[in-house]
Order: sequence, then structure tokens, then C-alpha cells
Amino acid sequence: MRPRMGVVASPLAVGLMLPPRVLCNAVKGSEEGQMPEIELLTVANHAEAINGLLYLSGAGWTDLRRPVMPNGKVPVNYFGIGLATLVSWNETNQRHRVSIRVENADGKELFKVEGDIEMGRPPGATKGMDFRGVMAVNAQVQFPAAGVYRIVASVAENRRSVTFRVHDMPTPAALQTPPPPTNKTP
Repeated sequence: MRPRMGVVASPLAVGLMLPPRVLCNAVKGSEEGQMPEIELLTVANHAEAINGLLYLSGAGWTDLRRPVMPNGKVPVNYFGIGLATLVSWNETNQRHRVSIRVENADGKELFKVEGDIEMGRPPGATKGMDFRGVMAVNAQVQFPAAGVYRIVASVAENRRSVTFRVHDMPTPAALQTPPPPTNKTP
């Protein structure tokens, strides 16, 4: 992954977006000439890509429940995205554009992360091997409304998506901030 990877976020995306990191692992070869393929795309509580391994905490969920205060205020939600891409032997040493975006059910983009991956052939690699790159993105987002959202990832001509739902949960009265005391004297 090139360090110049950029982050494009709409005003709805709040907080820190960590740039994806791609590291490779060699795997059994596939047919020659195959385009890069997205093997895995998942949503998690947290994701990290370290030394060619993808670490996911609380991965695979489909429902996000967020507390909503009586005044309608909703919190910022933290979540991670894990991505594994397989690049064939003939597609190594070339740049491939990767895009990950989060959108609502109508396709309106909340934020997008884009960059290039380039998988090299390490010394001693067997001709025909495929190479796997892993990527992790963590985000803090204030979703504009409850409903269905989708994470869409693409590399070259390959596209994959996962869907999740955001639910508003009323905050119990015991957890709500009490009104400030009044200074009335009798």
C-alpha cells in the first residue's frame, strides 16, 4: 500500500479514518490472467492489518444498536472494515485501484476510502502463485438515521458488498442526564 492513500469523507463522517495497510501472503496459484479478487469483506467492532494478517474483533455483525436521547441526539459509532484481496501472478507488480465506501439503502455515499495496491513477487516465489493482501479501515461515523447501510468494496472489476442495519434504541430514563437544579428559595 502506498503511503499517499487518501481519505475522502462527507460531512456525515466524523472522527478519524485510518488509512488501510496492505501486506501480502503467498497462496496456492490460480488460473493465469485472473484479475484481482475480493476474497473477504466484513464489518467489525475493530480491524487491524499487521504483518500480512487481518485481525478482527467482533466481526460479522449485521445489527448496530445505538442509544438515542429524548432530544433525538444520536452518538458517533466506531466500527472497522476488514478486506482481503487475492492478486494473481500475472497481476503482480501492477497497481490496482481499491475503493471502500459506506452508503445508505438509496446508494447515497456517507464516506469513501480509496487507494492503490501493488503486490510484488518476493524472492523465491513459485511461478503461478497468487498473493493475498489484507486491509483494515476503522471509522467513527454518526449515521444520519436508522435504517439499512451497505459497505461496498471494489478492486479492478471485482466488487463485493455487505449490508448492516442501524437501530435506534431509546435511552432508559435512569441513564438520561437529569435537569439542572433550580435555585428557588421559599
